[in-house]
Amino acid sequence: MFSMYAIKPHYQKLFRGLAGNWMTPNMATGFGVLFSFFVGGAYLLGGRINPRFFILVPVGMFFRMGANALDGMLAREKGLASPLGAVLNELTDVVNDMICYVPLWFVPGVHRGSLVIFLLLIFLAEFSGLLGQAVSGKRRYEGPMGGKTDRATWMGLFAALCAFKPGALAYSPPFFWLVSVFVLLTAINRLRLTVVEAAPKGA
Repeated sequence: MFSMYAIKPHYQKLFRGLAGNWMTPNMATGFGVLFSFFVGGAYLLGGRINPRFFILVPVGMFFRMGANALDGMLAREKGLASPLGAVLNELTDVVNDMICYVPLWFVPGVHRGSLVIFLLLIFLAEFSGLLGQAVSGKRRYEGPMGGKTDRATWMGLFAALCAFKPGALAYSPPFFWLVSVFVLLTAINRLRLTVVEAAPKGA
């Protein structure tokens, strides 16, 4: 299954041009948090005031992903890479997802049970990626739903659909269950690859 992670270099090139020389890695991380709040707010506005506000979700997601793509690249470029930066990068990946998606709990018509499962599986998938770093020395980014960018893409598309077809929120249960299956498969795949890579050669 195609993953948005495959086009990350092109994504980085686009936003690197916008960042110029003034942006620092921490600023990029901060912008990622701000755009996550923007997305969460757009969900609330779309659900509580007018469904047209849902169209702001993919816009916010686009810039959030741009900011997230920049922080590590800027750190390497400017010689500012550090253990603290790596920790913040991993931490904000999950925290920003929660900032984006937890507000859906308060959107009428969203199936809360499937939303909770989706949120829990995000933690599992990201933890599985980090286990690769701990066990085999390699952070796992494989799919089929390879990370925050893939999740943001599908969530943004569904939000856009809801903006133009408000009744689409009725499909939130099957949508979240389907996305959750792919997130679970991502976690399983990452764990499998970690075990394979860490196994003694010839074992």
